[in-house]
Amino acid sequence: MIRVACFIDGFNLYHAVHDLRRNELKWLNLRKLMEHFIDPKIHEIVAIYYFSAFAEWLPEEVRRHRAYVEALKYFGVTPVMGRFKEKELSCNRCDHAWTGHEEKQSDVNIAIWMSGKLLEICMMKHSLLPKIQILHQY
Repeated sequence: MIRVACFIDGFNLYHAVHDLRRNELKWLNLRKLMEHFIDPKIHEIVAIYYFSAFAEWLPEEVRRHRAYVEALKYFGVTPVMGRFKEKELSCNRCDHAWTGHEEKQSDVNIAIWMSGKLLEICMMKHSLLPKIQILHQY
């Protein structure tokens, strides 16, 4: 069997679904979605990771998002939550200023988790171990 790990950028997924104006897809069962991309005769999903962040300044949206994350966990999806950072913004025309928010860490978290999983795989291949030990020195 070919083992498959899935890494889902929740921020990009949310905005793609939002742009479709299909609110029912905001409650997408990510396990079922991933199962559509594999051949169960030769693939086995061993992990699904969902990377996102809670928009804490929007209480109703956070409540729904937390409920969705709990539902994902029920289906065996591992949430990896980042954060939003406040960012000072201003209008180029009138100089009106306000505080906006920028999602942080999801891309970095995805890269770190993928690198970690790749390292685990390489460690299982004993022939690669000396090469990994050399890389670890740097």
